[in-house]
Amino acid sequence: MATNLLQRLDAEAARELLARSFAQYQADAGVARLEQRLARKRDRERDLAATVAELPPLDEPRVDRPDAISDAVSRLRPGDLIVDDDGVRLAVLGVSWRKGGRARVRLVSESSREVRWRLEELEIAPHTIGRIDLPFPMAPERIDYRQDVAIRIRRSGAGHSARSRRRRTRRDDPRVALERTRSEITQLERRARQDQASIARRFDAVTDVLRNRGHLDGWTVTESGLTLAGIYHEADLLVTEALTEGLFDGLTAPELASLASCLTYEHRSPTPRPEPWFPSPTAMQRFRQLEALSQSINAAERGASVDETRSPDPGFAPVAHSWAAGESLGVLLGRNDEITAGDFVRNIKQLTDLLGQLAANATDPTTAGAARYAGDAIHRGVVALSGSVQAP
Repeated sequence: MATNLLQRLDAEAARELLARSFAQYQADAGVARLEQRLARKRDRERDLAATVAELPPLDEPRVDRPDAISDAVSRLRPGDLIVDDDGVRLAVLGVSWRKGGRARVRLVSESSREVRWRLEELEIAPHTIGRIDLPFPMAPERIDYRQDVAIRIRRSGAGHSARSRRRRTRRDDPRVALERTRSEITQLERRARQDQASIARRFDAVTDVLRNRGHLDGWTVTESGLTLAGIYHEADLLVTEALTEGLFDGLTAPELASLASCLTYEHRSPTPRPEPWFPSPTAMQRFRQLEALSQSINAAERGASVDETRSPDPGFAPVAHSWAAGESLGVLLGRNDEITAGDFVRNIKQLTDLLGQLAANATDPTTAGAARYAGDAIHRGVVALSGSVQAP
């Protein structure tokens, strides 16, 4: 990915492009989902802003006269039900008056929360919507008492229309929805900036690895970097270096298929991985070199704090070699009872795809020919009948 970008762009432009639309270049579902959410929120913001622009100005908030509020509070009795500004029903436990006309109202909400109001803080006169019988004896400091009051509030059925009207009026107000949407956009944009900064750091870390491995010279893509740009595989760096270091050179088509399968196969069985087997000492030596190369790449990736390339797995090598050499499927599956026909076809398809890439990118004509021949040799029988080759 990085080498493909740098073939077309300079470093800064590539970094900016990654930060702006990284999901196009990397299977990063989290970034893609975040960008999609932002796009939807911005569309909603535009729609709400257009709606709000057509609304008449808001009326001034209602504020009752102090004497009207005081008079309403003086009429409250224990057990009265009222609704607050958020549409929450509350039961009055009592009203205490103090010198100077100051009053305190003690209440319990329908969620059993204790609430206290001061007369001087009220802007709207409380309006009684119903009554309940309070539990006796009075003990509002106890949670079980408040829970009993809350149950009685909910069972009363009083004030449902007033409560829902207050809640609905605020919830459905386009101005409130616009304010909430803009707040959500701000939060999502902050997350997006953090993700973009992380993406840019990852890009710089990857290019450091490529530079140290000789695939970049400064910000210029080298010859091996051009090869890397032509490989589309989860272990593209390992495939490229194995190819450029000649690990696939001088092998027969079945040997090449067995070695290449180490880059496509992954042992997933709970049973222990079998000991490596290859058809010749040369093929075994090349596998050991592939392992050493993988370890070297992993060390460089760890040093740069980037995800490590998966290590080669030789578990499918005997099957790949035998199939490329013309062995029948029945004999193969009979010798390898852990591999199902479906697993076999899937692994051979992935191997066929990789062999095609090796044939297209190998600089040695003999190696390219062997890879091409191996790909043709394994694309037969049930594999050919199962459909077109799918990339891994």
